[in-house]
Amino acid sequence: MSNKMKFAFNNIGPITKAEMELGDFTVISGQNNTGKTRIVYALYGFMKAFSDLVARRAESFCESHFQKVASLSTDEIVKELRSERRVEWQVNEDLLIEEQGRLIQEVTREFSDSRISRVFNASPSEFENASLEAEFRRELPVGRRLSLNIKKDLDLSIEYDRSRFSARLSGTAQAGDDILETFFTKDSLERLCTFFLLQDPFERQYRPFILSSARHSIPLFLNELDYVRSQVMRAVQQKEDGQEGDSEQSSDPLENLSRYALAIHDNIDFARNISGIAEKQNNIPQEILSGGIEEMMDGRFTSVNGTLRFTANGRNNFSFDIPLHLASSSAWEMSSLYLLLGYFLNGVGILMIDEPESHLDAGNQVQLARLLARMVNSGTRILITTHSDFILREINNLIMLSSAHDENGKEMEELGYEELDKLDLDQVSAYYAKNGGLEPCVMDEFGIEMPVIDETTESLNRTGSKLAARIIRKSKMNSDAV
Repeated sequence: MSNKMKFAFNNIGPITKAEMELGDFTVISGQNNTGKTRIVYALYGFMKAFSDLVARRAESFCESHFQKVASLSTDEIVKELRSERRVEWQVNEDLLIEEQGRLIQEVTREFSDSRISRVFNASPSEFENASLEAEFRRELPVGRRLSLNIKKDLDLSIEYDRSRFSARLSGTAQAGDDILETFFTKDSLERLCTFFLLQDPFERQYRPFILSSARHSIPLFLNELDYVRSQVMRAVQQKEDGQEGDSEQSSDPLENLSRYALAIHDNIDFARNISGIAEKQNNIPQEILSGGIEEMMDGRFTSVNGTLRFTANGRNNFSFDIPLHLASSSAWEMSSLYLLLGYFLNGVGILMIDEPESHLDAGNQVQLARLLARMVNSGTRILITTHSDFILREINNLIMLSSAHDENGKEMEELGYEELDKLDLDQVSAYYAKNGGLEPCVMDEFGIEMPVIDETTESLNRTGSKLAARIIRKSKMNSDAV
């Protein structure tokens, strides 16, 4: 889909120092308590905060930025635009590319200093030495005009041709009008210029959504969570009104609040809002990808009066329609992904899933791996942490499917695959967490070597072979004795 982005993580939980290149499909495996979830949560928090962080850095960054790369200052550009509606300034392209990297460094530094602890809802002292770093290089948008709406019928746009920028104001306001003096300021120019440097990676391609490890429990306990929230709001309101002695609570509900990480908090908000979205769309999801889950589960998910329900299709002459909390754990597990794919996917650039295999049988784990590949080939980046040998084996099959060069598609059809199932090797990045870091996996046209899973599988096979051999020898000895 595009260039890969590199990240470095330092002193985040069990992770002391790790580096990762984010691909179209990124897989992280490893033993328990090796920091996989911490990495995913930190990355999610950074991507979600990125636009806000850039906006906060815009003023201080642009002040020195224009001094370095442009033939005009921001004050001179704003003055010219207000009077002439159009201005041009010369730039040094090499310096412009350096500035792209400098802006990313400033943003990651601010995230590391002030945001990481908030992502985990923890004390800043617990993440005092933690940091996240990012490296990304992309071609600057040459010959493409970028626009920013300042106010109704007032737009600022810029265009770049490798040696100069041209900027212009469009709308009905004329030179000297109060609207230009009031609403068109340096802030507008600074926002558009930082957007020019970094727009594509985070505004569209890397807009994140996460399905945390707690996702399957949230629909079950949402009513209780909302009850606690209402009680907290009531207690806060009573305190503001000076009614502290009139509280109906036996204790302060603020003392009993759980500390949710940002990923879990956002999953709660998604669960709270998605039922209303589904009902507004008459429970008719986009079938392109959500249909894969309907096939896996032999059923579909709907919302009726704010309550999620699971309806079995009756493929095996066994149909029913029940509230989600009465359905199987696999139904809880797949409900969030189904609703995301059906009603929300257009707003997602990268989907992160912590252990997607949870509560799924082996066959459905294989089908899920195939569904994730289809999502990648439909334009959504995927990042998963997994312990599943079945998911990894199917990913390897999809890589081999692409490497086999079945031009007429006959063999692919015989094996039950479709064109969207293929994974090119350069789409995939794979790592295993170990010793406080991430080790890149060996990959070739046969797929991914994942030591942490491969070694366990080989050990089980060796043990099984030895035990089987002993049984055979014992049986033969007993037979000979007779």
